[in-house]
Amino acid sequence: MNILKFHSNLIENYRNYITSFLNIKFPGISEFVDKEIRNKKLWPEPLVQFNPTYLPGCELKKLISEGVLNPELEKIFTAYEC
Repeated sequence: MNILKFHSNLIENYRNYITSFLNIKFPGISEFVDKEIRNKKLWPEPLVQFNPTYLPGCELKKLISEGVLNPELEKIFTAYEC
């Protein structure tokens, strides 16, 4: 599963759901709500957490070299290597 694509699709589906029942007649309020939706005020940024008690598996570099993980992850999680 590509978690970043999943997150993007989830937000898009949620945005579509929210906007599907909005029918604001007053232009000022409609513009404000549209702006807040565009500025992502209705959902939080993605959160990535580690469970330090989780059993260790393959090294990050090995998973990247095998094509299991995106190479960009090495830049993000370098400080977390054992």
